[in-house]
Amino acid sequence: MGIDLQEPSEIPKNCCWSGVNVLVVTADFICDGNFDFIVASPPCEEFSTLRNFRPPVPYPEMGIKLFNHARLICEASGVPYVLENVAGAQRYVGRSDAHCGAYHLWGNGIPTLIPKGIQKGLTELAMGLREHKGKPGWDNRHGRKGQTPTALVATIPPELANCVADYAERLLEQKTTASAALSAG
Repeated sequence: MGIDLQEPSEIPKNCCWSGVNVLVVTADFICDGNFDFIVASPPCEEFSTLRNFRPPVPYPEMGIKLFNHARLICEASGVPYVLENVAGAQRYVGRSDAHCGAYHLWGNGIPTLIPKGIQKGLTELAMGLREHKGKPGWDNRHGRKGQTPTALVATIPPELANCVADYAERLLEQKTTASAALSAG
């Protein structure tokens, strides 16, 4: 299930999407919905602009509120979870538990081994810096239908998403095996 105010361009088969504000989601909703694992990526714009742009931007009140609410309901639900955000969020929500390149992770469902060399999608090549003109992938800021430059940067890469998904499956297998053993004996 996906929860966001903004509908994604495509919803994968066997998935559903709910256009609600995450601030109204409760731990009871998670428990009642029988969620097995949670992956959340609260908006990072307020945290990332603090480090990268001038003039100074306002205090990231909403970013902090969204991140802390997501963490609170995940912890209260008892469901394994991973929250992803940028390094700049650490200043306001505490040190990340791990990172995968530029992607920082918080939670109790973080894979023990994660790839480290993953880069954000908006590289110098993708941005169209003239030193790279003519190379494959040059200036692809608007090459993907419906994706803005921000979306290219913010998209969690498949290497990280697959790593987290594989780990979640292993945790669920362990839980199922433990439940079966308790039932049998």
